[in-house]
Amino acid sequence: MNNSQKIKNQQGQVLLVTVLILMSTFALAITIGGMVLFELRSMNSSGESIKALYAAESGIEWELYQTNYGAIEEPTMTNGTSFKTTSGPGYIRSVGTSVKVNRALEVTF
Repeated sequence: MNNSQKIKNQQGQVLLVTVLILMSTFALAITIGGMVLFELRSMNSSGESIKALYAAESGIEWELYQTNYGAIEEPTMTNGTSFKTTSGPGYIRSVGTSVKVNRALEVTF
């Protein structure tokens, strides 16, 4: 085997190693990007969950106020949330909604 054939074989090996390194780097970048997107979605969902919980709490407070002081108009939520309440003898249940997240609270007395 002469020197020119050895150099061509080595160039092919270098090209193969380079392609493998680039593919590995690309796969790692895609994996990290997916993890970042998952965390961003989780953070957004946590914020909506908190807003829904506060809306449910507002519903409980509204029902308790009506029970103690008489009927008043349902409050208007300015942050895009809403609540639905049900009550019966000895309990009040409120479901708060923010975007597509629901959280419920129930008070028994």
